[in-house]
Amino acid sequence: MRNSMERKYLPDISKAKLKPPLGGLKVLERFLGLRPDHSPAPGQDATLPDAVLVSLDLEVASSRELVSSSGEKPAITQIGFAVLDTRDLSSYPLDLRSLISVRFFTVSDITPQTKTARNKQKRRCVFATPRKITQRQISTTILQNLQIRDKSGHGSLRNIALIGQSIKEDLKVIQYLGLNLFDLVPIWAVIDTYLIARYLLPPYSPDIRLAPGQRFSLSGILSQLGCSLDPMELHNAGNDAVYTMYAVLLLVITSSTNRMAQLSVDEQKKLETLRLNVLETLEKGVSITEFRAPPVIQRVKDAYRSDHVMT
Repeated sequence: MRNSMERKYLPDISKAKLKPPLGGLKVLERFLGLRPDHSPAPGQDATLPDAVLVSLDLEVASSRELVSSSGEKPAITQIGFAVLDTRDLSSYPLDLRSLISVRFFTVSDITPQTKTARNKQKRRCVFATPRKITQRQISTTILQNLQIRDKSGHGSLRNIALIGQSIKEDLKVIQYLGLNLFDLVPIWAVIDTYLIARYLLPPYSPDIRLAPGQRFSLSGILSQLGCSLDPMELHNAGNDAVYTMYAVLLLVITSSTNRMAQLSVDEQKKLETLRLNVLETLEKGVSITEFRAPPVIQRVKDAYRSDHVMT
């Protein structure tokens, strides 16, 4: 009876106030200036270029399925953020390693309940130094890292696109904390790399070896996009947030390249600038053991690089 009463008072994300547009590959393309919006809101830019991309990842010590069924609060052990401002993506060359801000938090007063969770807790974040917080600071930490102030002088909150691998699960965990992000943060889009990859990538690639059920895991998606990872770096919230950011950038490049003939001249230039910056950053290394761009996003890269540099 206690559990049913607890569930009764848990916030329902389905009733949250959501600001359109919400989710999907087309919305992300609009944020990056790769697709026009034919029906923008009054006063809204036609391509919505001014947004911050925020990749969020949570590691939870308890079983998320058990949490959902019991109504107990989840035991969050790690929080990772990777933040990329679309204002910074307009020029070439750029090293995204210096533009993607990474923040990694560990919850010091939580003891992982399973051996698997304890092993994950030991994995090192290769992109940021961990910051220790307590359970009481979890909600505040999440809000502080999603409420991004405009540094141009206005001080207002920036619009964000919230990105994650199966991010619906992380949003469920956050809702169990009693935190309604959609009332507190100007979230203009929720982007799920899992759903985008299921839509965009082929159902089977004979040249890529993946364990059963792992094709659309984060490591499976990155493998299909040409990135080889050290598996011991996955399931760390900081690392996963960064890898999810690169995954979504590669996915949007793949999608936009597939419809190159439909892009305007300006959109094609933005796509090639983004493609070069992402591919060259990955070629330099971001703790990815090997990167080989898939043919669909590799083609014309060398020719465009030469033309871009000469002009």
